[in-house]
Amino acid sequence: MKNKLIAAGIVTGTLLSFPSGIFADSISKVTNPSQNTIESMKQGENFIVGVITDADDYYATVEYKDSEGKKQIVDIDFPNADNSNFKTGDTVKVANKDKWEHKKIGMHDVAIASADSISKVKQSVAQTDKPQNNTTQPFIEKNNKRTGKVIEKGSNYLMVKQGDVTIKTNVRKKVLENINIGDTVHVYAESFTGSNLPIKDQTLHAQRSIVQKVGEPIDSNYIKFTGKVVSKNGNNLVVSNGKMNMSARTSSKVIQEINIGDTVNIYTTTVVGGMIGSSSAGSAVIEK
Repeated sequence: MKNKLIAAGIVTGTLLSFPSGIFADSISKVTNPSQNTIESMKQGENFIVGVITDADDYYATVEYKDSEGKKQIVDIDFPNADNSNFKTGDTVKVANKDKWEHKKIGMHDVAIASADSISKVKQSVAQTDKPQNNTTQPFIEKNNKRTGKVIEKGSNYLMVKQGDVTIKTNVRKKVLENINIGDTVHVYAESFTGSNLPIKDQTLHAQRSIVQKVGEPIDSNYIKFTGKVVSKNGNNLVVSNGKMNMSARTSSKVIQEINIGDTVNIYTTTVVGGMIGSSSAGSAVIEK
């Protein structure tokens, strides 16, 4: 989780005005973040207070504001998958800033703190306002997602272990370059075949999946298309940027939360030809 993925590219506006089709890996709803959602601490103190915006057994992502009021993120590493205490929405203190590990991968700065540096704080210690519209975690959890450690890496696939379950997922070469055995990753998929088998140590196959290393932006390795939802029918959305329309299919649970007029981002690894003025996307993972 300690390395950011290098962005494959961001395509917006006229750059996608040519006929194309996208097999979308992710859609994210664009929102305006609250200006006073995270407590900022005075410069020079060796700790921060913030709110957990994403968490699992292996990690917790804490969002806070620095002394200049700028939003920052620090990731807490739980290498033994023993995070059972810290959940999304918790207000926490992360100490020992001078011991945080800092890395710069591509355009991304990464801050990593050890598990013994995080603790919960009483609400009176920090700003009482928590993020009102978390742009990632609550909505993305509506999608099919599994999280685990990479135990095998092939030329075009990963094997990910989550408890008694092993997930096999195909991964593009460019994404694989920054993922190593031992990394903790999220696997988002339209479905995981075999998930109803009543056996231990089963292998699930992730269908039309994307892989996100824990602690890294989900869009860091994907092309981006931005537009407004102009229609939805069944499990399909049509998004327009004013120059072309993009259709994408997603789950019924997710599509209920997206409305016509919403601005969304479509993140994809693949662009293929399509009809003039329109294109289609494969199954999509959606953030809001």
